[in-house]
Amino acid sequence: MYKPSSYQSAVFQFITEGSGNAVVQAVAGSGKTTTIINALKLIPASKDVLFVAFSNEIVKELKHRLSDSAPNVDVSTIHSYGNRIVFQNLKARMNEFKVRDYIKSNMDSWNIPQNVLDSGYADRVKKLIDLSKLSLVNTEDELEVLAYKHQIDLYADEVSRALSVRTATNKLNKQYDYTDMLYFPINFNLIGKQYDFVFIDECQDLSVCQQELVKKAIKPSGRFVAVGDPAQCIFGFAGSDTESFNKLVKIPNTITLPLSISYRCAKNIIKLAQQYVPHLEANDTAEDGVVNFDGKLADIGNEDMVLCRTNKPLVALCMRFLKENKKAYVKGKDIGRNLINMLKGTKKTDIFEALQVIWEQREKMIQKFVRKNIAYQEAESYPSIINFTDKYEVLDILAEGMNSVSEVIDRIEGIFSNDSAGICLSTIHKSKGLEANRIFIVEPQIIPAPWAKKEWEIEQENNLAYVAYTRAKKVLTFIPRKEFTTYDR
Repeated sequence: MYKPSSYQSAVFQFITEGSGNAVVQAVAGSGKTTTIINALKLIPASKDVLFVAFSNEIVKELKHRLSDSAPNVDVSTIHSYGNRIVFQNLKARMNEFKVRDYIKSNMDSWNIPQNVLDSGYADRVKKLIDLSKLSLVNTEDELEVLAYKHQIDLYADEVSRALSVRTATNKLNKQYDYTDMLYFPINFNLIGKQYDFVFIDECQDLSVCQQELVKKAIKPSGRFVAVGDPAQCIFGFAGSDTESFNKLVKIPNTITLPLSISYRCAKNIIKLAQQYVPHLEANDTAEDGVVNFDGKLADIGNEDMVLCRTNKPLVALCMRFLKENKKAYVKGKDIGRNLINMLKGTKKTDIFEALQVIWEQREKMIQKFVRKNIAYQEAESYPSIINFTDKYEVLDILAEGMNSVSEVIDRIEGIFSNDSAGICLSTIHKSKGLEANRIFIVEPQIIPAPWAKKEWEIEQENNLAYVAYTRAKKVLTFIPRKEFTTYDR
């Protein structure tokens, strides 16, 4: 029999007896999905309900668990909800490359110096366009602030160009891309189906645009229940609003309800994670569990998960495990696709020539900072350079024993997966929403990342540490540098 905690009972009472809105602060492993499902079942069948999630995996799980018990509930990703509104109102067609095609077709008339074009001008403009849409900014000053926050270098007229291209491509409203699914309903004030209740999952990761879109889904007399955890906000680099949780809390007639008990983690793991989230509580019946700071690679078994801040150590370990005839994979098909695109972009067939081109691209990126009177060594520690270097070094590891780009691409496709058998190796970002009985953390000295300098970056890094620790149900093991490191000692 399901027996709710006092925290969960308070949420259910709010649904049945309360009024207005609620933001539920749900710690890692607090049973938020179970709480949401039981809350949804309490809403009368006469009421229209929308549940918006970030991932298709959560949508599938909710649909399966709700089954036929809540036919009045629409379960959707927030992109899918926006997509329906755009299609119904504009009868537009999806074109993933709409903005890139426009830039490519018009760039010759912009008289941009060749050296600026070669430095990635078009990519910078495209990134700024997407950020301007997700953040709903309309002035050059606002967009310049975003460029600084997201480490986008400005060498020419990127900011003004991004806003002008956005205006031009908005007029091509019979086509839309992935970002437009969120942006068009706000920009054109499109009307979609509205609901009596709107449930919002992972509300701490909403962009400004997504916040406005979910508000549009609520009937004038409707209510919302947002569930999230500000300590698990880790996607600020991707355009999410790091103040999203707090902004929802401040909406008039909105209360905050806690879900503070973690049903996932053992007590000793909870104690470690409390350094980041003091209000985190262990379940009374939880076992003590183990936190081990002197782990061994040989201890990692078939059903275990290995986490790291960056990809390079994960790929190196995966290659090692495969050589030892252990089943292993690196989580993230999209990471693999990005690496493949990097290789294809070099237009080389020889892997060593391709790697040389990519290394030269890294050097050009560093020289941009040097020209701004930033020391070479300091530039190497910038997040954008560190991320690029990580990708290069991953490719370098994957190229071991290979001669051609095609061979490396085949290896990438065999290693990177969203779900496979064996040991799962994952970045902390990719592990969000996952759990395992035993979690191993490699390169713990870069969690939090030492290259984080800005206040919001440091906060995000602390959140990453919290997310990493709370993936473990029973055993959390740190692999020390004496046992394994991919970095020079």
